[in-house]
Amino acid sequence: MFFERGELVELKNKKNPLAGFIGQIIHYQADTQKYLVQFSPDQKSYFTESELESKKA
Repeated sequence: MFFERGELVELKNKKNPLAGFIGQIIHYQADTQKYLVQFSPDQKSYFTESELESKKA
C-alpha cells in the first residue's frame, strides 16, 4: 500500500470527469488493490494506485 488513510490525492486520469480534483484516501481494498477516495461528503469512488497522485498539504 503506497498511500495512507487520510492522505490527500489528486486524480490524474484525464478521462475521468473528476480529473484534477483533490480528495482524501479513506480506505484501501486489499483484494482489488484499490483506494476509496472521498471528494465531498456525498461523492467517493475507488481508484487504482496508478490513477492517483499524492498532494502534500
